[in-house]
Amino acid sequence: MESTDTEFAIGASNGHYVTTKYDDPDFEPISADGIEKRKIKIVDIREYGGQTLIDPYGNEQVIPTEHAIKINTPFRRDIKIVEIPK
Repeated sequence: MESTDTEFAIGASNGHYVTTKYDDPDFEPISADGIEKRKIKIVDIREYGGQTLIDPYGNEQVIPTEHAIKINTPFRRDIKIVEIPK
């Protein structure tokens, strides 16, 4: 799927408890409910597309030149549906 979005996140591989404020002096790495916050950096693909950048964990990341959204709906999922009587 195509998108007009130009922002791209590098760093944490999941979408839960992510933060861009890991360099702030008062940064607290653990959330209020005890979960470790994951570091991400937001980059603009118009400026950095095709370049290799270092993510907040020190890994090299090649920045794409266009934003593509991957949808996983075609994958088989074992979903159990139960009708709840009224």
